[in-house]
Amino acid sequence: MPEYIFLREKIFYYFWGMGIRIFIQTLVCITGIFYAAVFAKAETVCVPVTQYFEETNGIVKPENPLHETVEWWFELEASSGSATLVAPPTGAYSFEFPGAAGRKTTYKDGSVAYDFWSPSMGSLYGLDTYFTAVKIPEVVVNPDDGKSYTVTAIGAEAFAGSNIAVVHVPSSVTSLGERAFAGCESLKGIERTSAYELIPDAVTSVGEGLFAGCVSLERVDIGDGVETIPYAMFDGCESLKQVKFGAKVRQIECELPRLTAVSFHSEAPPAISGTLQADEIWVPAASVEKYSAMSASGTVKGFEVTANQPQKLKFYTLHSRQVRFDMTSAPMKPENSNESYYFIYRTLDFGGFGIRKEKMGRYVGEDRSDLPYTLYFSDPEKGLVHGPHTFPCSNDTSFYAQFTAPGNYELKIMSNDVSRASYTWQVEVVNGTPADFIYVEGPNQLAPGAVEKYTAKVYVRDSGIEPSVTDVLWSSDNEEVFTVDSDGTLHAVGEGEAHLVARSADPACPYVSYTKTVYVGKNATAVYSVAQTVATRRNITGALPECEDIDIEFHVSRFPDGSYALTAPGGDIDYSAGKPVTPYDFAYTGAESLLKSGMRRMYSSTLELIAANKPAYLGYTTPLEINTEFLIINGVSAEFILISKIDDYAFAGSNIRYVTMRGPVSVDECLTEIGDYAFAGCTAFKGIEEGSAYDVIPESVVRLGRGVFKGCSAMEIMMIGDGVTELPEETFDGCTSLRQVRIGAAVGVVKCDIVASEKIAFASQQPPLLQTGCVISAPEIWVPAEAEQAYREVFAEANVIPYSLVVEEGRSGIGCYVGYDRRLSVKLTSPGLSGNNCVYPYPVDGVANVGFSAPASAASLPGYRVGYDNKKVLSKIVPYETYAEVSYNAETTTQLTFVSLDITRAKATVPFTVRKGEPSVLMSIRPASAAPLTVGASVQFTATWTASSTSANTVKWEVSDTDIATISTRGKLTAKAPGAVTVTATSTSPLSDISRVQYNIEIKALYSDFALVRLTESSEVPLKTNELITGTEGDEIRLKVNTTPTSATPPELVWTILNNGNSICEFDKETLTLKLLKPGSCTLAVRMPATLTSTGEAIDKLLRITVEGKEEEPEPPVDPEPEQPDNPEPEPPVDPEPVDPEPEQPDNPEPEPPVDPEPEQPEIPDNPEPEPPVDPEPEQPENPDKPSGLDGVRLPELKVSTIAGTVMIEGAGHGSQIRIYSHEGMLVFRTVAKEEEPVSYTTHRRGVFIVTVGSKAFKVAL
Repeated sequence: MPEYIFLREKIFYYFWGMGIRIFIQTLVCITGIFYAAVFAKAETVCVPVTQYFEETNGIVKPENPLHETVEWWFELEASSGSATLVAPPTGAYSFEFPGAAGRKTTYKDGSVAYDFWSPSMGSLYGLDTYFTAVKIPEVVVNPDDGKSYTVTAIGAEAFAGSNIAVVHVPSSVTSLGERAFAGCESLKGIERTSAYELIPDAVTSVGEGLFAGCVSLERVDIGDGVETIPYAMFDGCESLKQVKFGAKVRQIECELPRLTAVSFHSEAPPAISGTLQADEIWVPAASVEKYSAMSASGTVKGFEVTANQPQKLKFYTLHSRQVRFDMTSAPMKPENSNESYYFIYRTLDFGGFGIRKEKMGRYVGEDRSDLPYTLYFSDPEKGLVHGPHTFPCSNDTSFYAQFTAPGNYELKIMSNDVSRASYTWQVEVVNGTPADFIYVEGPNQLAPGAVEKYTAKVYVRDSGIEPSVTDVLWSSDNEEVFTVDSDGTLHAVGEGEAHLVARSADPACPYVSYTKTVYVGKNATAVYSVAQTVATRRNITGALPECEDIDIEFHVSRFPDGSYALTAPGGDIDYSAGKPVTPYDFAYTGAESLLKSGMRRMYSSTLELIAANKPAYLGYTTPLEINTEFLIINGVSAEFILISKIDDYAFAGSNIRYVTMRGPVSVDECLTEIGDYAFAGCTAFKGIEEGSAYDVIPESVVRLGRGVFKGCSAMEIMMIGDGVTELPEETFDGCTSLRQVRIGAAVGVVKCDIVASEKIAFASQQPPLLQTGCVISAPEIWVPAEAEQAYREVFAEANVIPYSLVVEEGRSGIGCYVGYDRRLSVKLTSPGLSGNNCVYPYPVDGVANVGFSAPASAASLPGYRVGYDNKKVLSKIVPYETYAEVSYNAETTTQLTFVSLDITRAKATVPFTVRKGEPSVLMSIRPASAAPLTVGASVQFTATWTASSTSANTVKWEVSDTDIATISTRGKLTAKAPGAVTVTATSTSPLSDISRVQYNIEIKALYSDFALVRLTESSEVPLKTNELITGTEGDEIRLKVNTTPTSATPPELVWTILNNGNSICEFDKETLTLKLLKPGSCTLAVRMPATLTSTGEAIDKLLRITVEGKEEEPEPPVDPEPEQPDNPEPEPPVDPEPVDPEPEQPDNPEPEPPVDPEPEQPEIPDNPEPEPPVDPEPEQPENPDKPSGLDGVRLPELKVSTIAGTVMIEGAGHGSQIRIYSHEGMLVFRTVAKEEEPVSYTTHRRGVFIVTVGSKAFKVAL
């Protein structure tokens, strides 16, 4: 062979060998790397994290919350930077603060508000650490090397058996392991309005049995990332009521309990194991038909959110705007009609930046289900919100939002109910200034065929800044009456009434608009003159004031719809000056009340119709009367005209000082509207005199126009009637002398500033909504007592004071008897009057004599007045400071209305019945027996009335100390403990005055000692304390109690068997029988409680008991047993017995040292033979008459059993540690037994399980 061939082959084999070697080395290296990456065990570390919370009710103070340091355990994957939350190595998590159901603030009226903290706003102002839920951290830091890890998974059984109640899972988590929350008996799930997440959208995988055994779980929201709901996910969730399934759920493998509500977000129904049973099934509105075809028991309903403006919204930087939408979703079903829900947001707070709670939804009544919802900003640092709220007077739902910097953002809204209906807007934020006010100038009335150019002023109130967009969009709501061009030119094409609307053309200001009512028809303005009786002298020197009649002219317009309005003279308005071209100039402008004897006289309007024979009081008022009724005489015919409106600018710029509205009988029959700027610029107008019963805005008025009192610089007091629903812009602008303001009961929205130097009173039961930027300011804010807490939520920094007026508190069916005075108790809590010098005239001594029913001292004048009807049968009303006396001269059914004279106008309406008969007067009460009353005894009390009483006599019985004695509604007193009590009887006849009498009684203790006696067939054997009683197994020993002194009724003693661990004896407290059950010894302890003894100390007795076994009788001879085969058949299995049986006790046992009974994963053989523990003989106490443990109870027998996949542990004893292990040695369940409560564990797995209770172990098979 040539040499070069051999060399070539040699070289070939050399490189071939080198290649093989390199390949093997590379393969080994890659394998090692792969093994290290895949099979290497992750590092497990403990990471302490501080959790802040508030566990008490009341106002939350985020700057000083309570906190707990939670030691979390994580498996850290260094290669991926991810962390998996796992169970602690020593067992289950045990939280000091396991999370709380929404904190509750209970109002005085019993309504409840829930506070929740929105995770979407968590990064603001440090509130990311403040939760009412246990917050699983999103990022953790390895304390060993300082490296950060993202929490992406919750491992199998991570929280199993823990005490967690409310938890928030972060959006970084993508996986929830098998049985991660199994056996969490306190876990509630997602609350009705909570923004917390249990299975967020990022989660794509959930393990089997995730919530198995969570018996308190009520609601679960499953995010949009989960596709399959695995087996046994809700096993044992007996409280589950609501479930929300995400948009990707395609398969539901687990059984579902019957639900009250369930929602699906997928377009098509998922495949479900079994039949879905739910009261309500909520699905996307477009998929209702598809879901209606699936196999389910329940009503299918559609949810959706629709926006009332384009999906892309325009905002100006640092300027809020309203966003409206309509939402259809599952109702929240509040526990009561006043329930509200709160979240926290970053918001504009009365002109400055701050954090405050805002209403998310308000339930006005049981028939209305407003929808609480949550807002989510794509950049929470840039978003602010004012609201959110629901309008109390409409079905629209809206909120006000604001952004702090230009840019493009997303704004999402989501309902908090089980449907989780949502909508997302795209937001563009630009620099600029939005308009916030539009005013339209032009006439209110046009002739048919007229063409008129209207102009709109678009501006920013009180700033002098021109808005970025000043164009408006014109429209008519009835083009058969008039049309309008794009430049505001109106064409009257018909006759009637229509509304001219000017709306801002700026997309950022879609709700800034002005609506003007225009009437097309023939002009029907007329002038009417009315006479008014006025005083010519301010001080009354004689019995009557000096008066004269003057004529006052008013201008009235008749509109095409037949209604009438008071208008300005001539009807021409100078809009630039803000008043009519020719304002009213009255000869009489109104004056203060008359004075007599140093006291101011306020003449009640109710008096004017009482007595026609008293002209001195009839028709006399001190303010200028604005008439709302006119009598027109046309030849021989007459017509009454009722005024329904005071027109725009009607009295603007006039010289009025004090005015009141005067109608036919009640202004309520006609006047309903006061137009824009109706009293603007009346610089002499004082408003309402303090204490006056007159009204400027009566209850009949439901609408106020803009700027009604603008520029009334002298106005001091004003009261808004209870019919007005909204206070519009500029209402009190320029009212620099304003001292007191009352806001009526129906006002739901305030769009103006209200600044008073003394006080502001609100009459509504819910705080009105305040438009962004509105300022409400006064040293005192007076509110209805039953709504105090709700107002404190809104006016957190103000001095909020409750007011109330209560007549005959706690009584109903009130009335009196004909011809008898009835004294009604009056309790008034209100600010009162300055000097309280107001007196009203009331009828006294019948209709013929009308006088001033004032007390002699001005210091005790009542702070209220009384309104009444059925005047012909009324004899007298005399109001005093704390009560009012009334009497009638005939039977009737009527009502009395009590109204405070101060700014609150607190009111109480009392139905009143007058009947014939004699009033009831309670004279005395006494017990049936004068003998001393002892503990446990009873005595009947009776009441004595006046002999002339013909009414139904009813009494309310009370005692001064219910710990000493109680008394029934029928007057039976039962003694409970020694001491002295006072029995009070109060007459409760609703037609009679309250009368009250008392009786003092002393209760003495009953027993000085007691003895135990053994009953035999022939005798009674006294027993000494600590005496030994010997009996045989199966015997019964009957006992008797003798007391000193003796008592026919045996006292209630406490009977306890001590040292009865093997159930040696049993005692029947009903028959006083001791049953001897097993051989052994025990002790019977008997105690007489201190409340039954004369010394006030308990008396104890002991009996020692020894039970002997029965002698065995010889058995009769039996046939010999057949011989057993060498290989006998195995015996059938029997029920599991404790591995640790109770051994027989030696005579003198020595207690063994304690052994740690809790191995983490015990290795237990198939047939364990543990060393039996020895129970030491209990030590005898030093005082045998009063042993330790006398108040203890006998432990029940420990029993472990199985049934239908459930392990039952009974008699474990309070505080016992219970663990259950799988046959592989894995801990699957852990808990601590509670007193006398069995413990159960349910699982779908099958096989052998080891149960340990303390130091005892049991083997069971499922």
